[in-house]
Amino acid sequence: MPLANRLVHDGVFAEICRVFSPSLDLTDPELNDPEAHRQIPRRVRADRMALASLAQVHRAFAEVALDALWKQLDSPEPLLRLLLSGVRRVPVDDPKLAEDPFEGGVLISFGLRPSRQRKRFAFYSARVKSLRLLKEVKIHPSVFFQAAMACDVNMKASFLPFLEELYCEPSDSLSQAIMLFTSPKLFRVTLSLSDKKGKSKRNMSCEDFGLASIMNYLAYSSPAVQELSIAQAQAPQALHTIHALRNIQTLNIQHTECTGLLLQRLACFEHLTRLTVTASLGGYPTPSNIFSKLKHVRFVKGTFVGAARVILSLGLCQLTSLEIDSAAISSAYCLKELSLSTLSLCLRSEDTLDALFIRATVVLSEDKKNARKHPSLALSEFLDPFFLCKKLSNFAVGIQQFVTMTDDDLIRIGSKWPVLTRLDLSSVSVPEPHPSFVGISQLAKSSPHLRVVKLSDVAAPTPDPLEWPPVKNGLKVLVIAKQHYPRRPVPVCADDRAIIAQIADRLFPNLDPQECCEATKALPNGADCRWRKIVDELAYQRYLRKAHGKSDSFIVRVSDRMLEEEGCDYPSVYVASDGTLVDGTEEATFKVYKRM
Repeated sequence: MPLANRLVHDGVFAEICRVFSPSLDLTDPELNDPEAHRQIPRRVRADRMALASLAQVHRAFAEVALDALWKQLDSPEPLLRLLLSGVRRVPVDDPKLAEDPFEGGVLISFGLRPSRQRKRFAFYSARVKSLRLLKEVKIHPSVFFQAAMACDVNMKASFLPFLEELYCEPSDSLSQAIMLFTSPKLFRVTLSLSDKKGKSKRNMSCEDFGLASIMNYLAYSSPAVQELSIAQAQAPQALHTIHALRNIQTLNIQHTECTGLLLQRLACFEHLTRLTVTASLGGYPTPSNIFSKLKHVRFVKGTFVGAARVILSLGLCQLTSLEIDSAAISSAYCLKELSLSTLSLCLRSEDTLDALFIRATVVLSEDKKNARKHPSLALSEFLDPFFLCKKLSNFAVGIQQFVTMTDDDLIRIGSKWPVLTRLDLSSVSVPEPHPSFVGISQLAKSSPHLRVVKLSDVAAPTPDPLEWPPVKNGLKVLVIAKQHYPRRPVPVCADDRAIIAQIADRLFPNLDPQECCEATKALPNGADCRWRKIVDELAYQRYLRKAHGKSDSFIVRVSDRMLEEEGCDYPSVYVASDGTLVDGTEEATFKVYKRM
């Protein structure tokens, strides 16, 4: 018995159709009520996993069952309707297709369908704006298609004429599928080409030649493409035909080496505004009249030296944002070379650069790993060219070595960037001497628009905090991961975090009460510290009593199991000024607080 007849005989089709709509007529689909889909239970319509399971076996459906489902199935994604219609010509008696629904090709033919069905197909295909071509062994619960399911047979027009966005995962049939789905209205294309992590190759493979042909076909059939993202292209030569896409505005070719020849191809994009590349070796200087509209540049991985050489090749662009993410660095020389290479860029972007993000991945050889000290560069010296950009408002840097930072660097940053609103230095591993609250307060004075400051290490001030005048500023968030006390007085708080919060409250009275103690939240379990609020209040009252010439009424030392896990070794008792011991419960804490 043929597979389709056996499925019908066993009642599989009837059961599926009864779930979706009791009014379906399998014997004569033409008699079905066009409005019967409204009777489908909402629970079934919303159950995308059930629809996905149905789609997994739809290639073995008989003609009559598919006709019925095509007319009555009200899928939350019109693409599922389209798929159920598109695979009706599959030889359902093939046992291989029944066992593995995603092997083999599917013949999609439009010429043999009735006129009414073609109109219905055109209606639903016009609603499909986004399509994802996933891997052969993968299924998405709502919108899915696979490249191996597409074969161009008797195609006289675009399969999805109003498609605007196309996402593709690795597949042997990717070229065929893209030729089937491209449309004149295609706006955004994302190609994730390989799961294998490897270095860029000099010799092109079949996949690389396929990618080159895809670029040419996109330029021919979808000239309106403005956003193109290509990840894991193994050979840079495969992208040398990319210049045919003249209207590209956003280009992302990360994890593919940006060579000099590739840069020459990119120079053909007259409308390019956003560029994301990976540069390990870099290119070479190009004519100065290119990349004139480029505003946003991002480097992903690669090296600092490669990024520096590509920056020199960017022509006359005036950037709005520059980001170097996870680039490798092996010495302070890399920082110096990047700094020198950006000088001309900063001169051109003096009034336009708004955001600067630099994050490095330290890569050291074995002999350098054993060295106790590495040559370093002051943060302000590294930022010298960028200080020319007076409009910079958002700055973040993350370099674990080769950089020193002191109060002078913070003060200079504040004076050079007066419109700075966000400063993130929390990923900088700073050797001694550490910056202090003196530098933070001067920074806040020089940058009145500053709202967020994040630092990794801060040295405690030696004078009493009450001697410091409050700073009138708009600072809202102050994050400090760790504070160093060279000459710490008698401890009055659970740990350094509470003192950080108290001093921050004193120096910066405008801090948001909900966020001023981000120093506590920045450490493990800090947000759950139940002693934090009480201890902060006790410390604050202690300083007020000292300011009015009164003696301390008590000294508080607090600890619990959670604080011990965080490395706090204070005993779980409270010691009053008269020497009496108070137990370490929360109730006793409030009693001590009331005794003030």
